[in-house]
Amino acid sequence: MIALALVHGTHTVSEQAMGRMGSDRIQVSDPTALMSASASDLSVDDARAIEDELPNVREAAPSSHHNATVRHGESLAEDVGVYAEGTDALPHFMFEAYSVERGTYLSKSDDDNRAQVAVIGAGLRKRLFPPTADPVGETIMIEGVAFSVKGVLGPHRIAEGPIYAPERALDLQTFVYIPYQSAASVFPANTNLVIRAFLADPERADETAGDIGDLLFRRHGRTFSLYLHRQRLEAYRDMVRLDYAVFTGVGVVALTVCGLGILATMFMSVVQRRREIAIRRVVGARRRDIVRQFLVEASVIGIAGAAVGTPIAFGAGPAIGAVFDLPVAFAAWYVPTALGLGVVTALASALLPAYRAAGTNPGVALAGD
Repeated sequence: MIALALVHGTHTVSEQAMGRMGSDRIQVSDPTALMSASASDLSVDDARAIEDELPNVREAAPSSHHNATVRHGESLAEDVGVYAEGTDALPHFMFEAYSVERGTYLSKSDDDNRAQVAVIGAGLRKRLFPPTADPVGETIMIEGVAFSVKGVLGPHRIAEGPIYAPERALDLQTFVYIPYQSAASVFPANTNLVIRAFLADPERADETAGDIGDLLFRRHGRTFSLYLHRQRLEAYRDMVRLDYAVFTGVGVVALTVCGLGILATMFMSVVQRRREIAIRRVVGARRRDIVRQFLVEASVIGIAGAAVGTPIAFGAGPAIGAVFDLPVAFAAWYVPTALGLGVVTALASALLPAYRAAGTNPGVALAGD
């Protein structure tokens, strides 16, 4: 049950994050330019054309990623991930992992006005600022260009957990977000450019992806890579289904072991209670009465085991989740399912011993005692 709760909890949290990431968007990129780190044929004008000409696209925003040196005073951080965003839609999925701890996040107007502002990650804050300092309003230098810190993101709950070593956790959170058009003052135009198209009707994602491809082919005479976020969500769901299958197998093995334990216990009980069984048969008990007696006893064992194990699972599950910093979620159907499986396992394991007891010869049993 604990393993199932861990899978269910991870599935629930990840489904929310993937849902926020959205099946309502398509990412357009130039794979040749991305591999060579050269200027892409895509441009901001392409994003505007996609938004203006395709009715199912409610917004098309450019985005790019670079590595840069960031400085504040005498403090220096190298190889920092710099994410240039042309939309404020990013927080819809980013806030599942990070929260704005101080200040505010980037806005669409920041990009429209080419504002020299930045939002820094928790790792970059640790590298550049003293623990008690408030970075909001301070100036950082990205490749020698000044940006004012507008917001600070809180730590990532997984990166700060026991999975990653402290230095690795710091690296994962060492990044900065800046408006896309402001990045033009730091990096070459259209380098590492991708376009995110946000859809009005996600059900028409395949149709809209074809429209985007056709539009870009008319503009450039070549094709580009189009990635539907829905594909990632579907792939993730396939992985979760596999996890459920694996843990179901583990559960079946566990129930089998429990069943063998009950089987051995009931056989021992039959051997030790041969005289009692024989006396019951002599005074008129029928075979089916003996079978019913042992099945009832086995049912009590199953119910008792489930009644004891279920509260333990509900108590130990959150504790294990807290130790390993993993989400745990219990569904309402866990309790009746646990009780039902406990009784079914006990009854199945007790059938053979019950019929063996019912077949006891009273004369032989009493003579043997």
